[in-house]
Amino acid sequence: MRSLFGLLLVLLCLCGLSGCERTPLERLVYEHAREQALVNAANFERNKQTRERQQLVLRRQFGSDDDDDNDD
Repeated sequence: MRSLFGLLLVLLCLCGLSGCERTPLERLVYEHAREQALVNAANFERNKQTRERQQLVLRRQFGSDDDDDNDD
C-alpha cells in the first residue's frame, strides 16, 4: 500500500512538472515582456537624470528652496 502511494505521488509530480511547459507563443510573449522591462528601466533612469538636471538648472535660475527668503 505504501509503495502504491509513493508511486502515485511520483506520477502526480511528473504530470505536474510536465504540464508547466509554456507554448512557443507564451515563451515569445514572456521574452518580449522581459526585454520591454529592460528598456523601460533604462528609459526611467535616463529620464530621472534629465529631470534632476532640469531641476538643478531651475534652482540655480530661480533660487534654491533652502534659502531663507522669509524674513518676518
